[in-house]
Amino acid sequence: MDPTTYRALSFALQRLFVRIGVLPFLLVIALIVFTSLAPRFLTSENLITVARQATYLAIVAMGQMLALLTGGFDLSVGKIVAITSVITAMTMAPFAAAHPDALAITLTLGILAGIGAGTLVGVVNGLGVALFSVSPFMMTLGTATISFGIALTLTSGVPVYGIPDAFGTIFSFARIFDIPSPVYVTAGLFVAMYFLLNWTRMGRYFYAVGGNLKASRLSGINTRFYLFMAYVLSGALASIAGALLTARLETGEANIGASMPLDSIAACVIGGVSLRGGVGRVGGHAGYHGALHVLDPAGGELLAVAHSGRDRQVARHAVRTREEDRVASVRRCPDVPAAPLERAGGVDVLADDDERPARARPHAATPRWVGARNGRGRDTCWPRRSCGAGRCPGSRAAVGASRPRRPRA
Repeated sequence: MDPTTYRALSFALQRLFVRIGVLPFLLVIALIVFTSLAPRFLTSENLITVARQATYLAIVAMGQMLALLTGGFDLSVGKIVAITSVITAMTMAPFAAAHPDALAITLTLGILAGIGAGTLVGVVNGLGVALFSVSPFMMTLGTATISFGIALTLTSGVPVYGIPDAFGTIFSFARIFDIPSPVYVTAGLFVAMYFLLNWTRMGRYFYAVGGNLKASRLSGINTRFYLFMAYVLSGALASIAGALLTARLETGEANIGASMPLDSIAACVIGGVSLRGGVGRVGGHAGYHGALHVLDPAGGELLAVAHSGRDRQVARHAVRTREEDRVASVRRCPDVPAAPLERAGGVDVLADDDERPARARPHAATPRWVGARNGRGRDTCWPRRSCGAGRCPGSRAAVGASRPRRPRA
């Protein structure tokens, strides 16, 4: 190759690497590796699964981006998702039971109540950061703890059931042109966020406040208002993600969203949003978030989905083999009826609620029969007290199948 052409090509690759970063190259390598290990990895169904799993964190990361642009961050987004889920479920369940025919009103009230509760947490965060000048770390950490406590108090740690089936059908499982409905919601929010940050005064002021708070104040910008709005919008977007996740789970959960704060900050930072504020764009955040989701350890789960059919067969065979080995190895007295069997996960197991006395139970106290040799070289039942006899009538010594002794040296 001509040296001049080689230098030009090398310089172009260096500029490309500096401009787009290392993550796209890692994404290409990951796609090649996953595809070689599982040919079904790049199928349309698997890619739709990736898109569905990425929607909830993508929405939360959009709100987190607003907080990062203003020079702070929001640690309460995970608990906003949780309290939104709880309030949505607790609002829908009694209305659905009392008015089963008023489905539209039930869904509307539940969604509005859940999003309103999450947005209220964002309002509290905004007031503390903008009006009282509390550190975003302390303010959002405190509201996260309070929100989690409220969610646990309302549910007592138990999932809230009774949500109408139509809620999950419409907002999670419905497909339009074979694409899940949450993907359309995420795409709509992405367009709205792009318009807000690039074509409105509020978006430009978010960048200005994060770039230099004092200069923005001296320029006549109401910095407190825009700081307040950043956390309100962050809470609103996190609550929308919580409502969609509730539709996916079909229950109200107080323990969801625990990893959302760190994951959303990581998605924004890898996408080019500065932790110091004032730098970042929603396009880079969205694209890099999708790449992060594939490169995340959850990529191993996607690979497992591609192998799910074979893995189920292997697991079923392993369970069947282990159960047959257990049944064959357990020794029982022939004059004692066997313990009742019950179905558990497709496998016959011994019932735990057997109320027969101890003398009428099988001898085996462990999954495998444990034998011992007495002084005469015969097998005895272990433990001896299980049948009250010195030698189990079902042992090999009793049926004439005692083991041969080893010849002495």
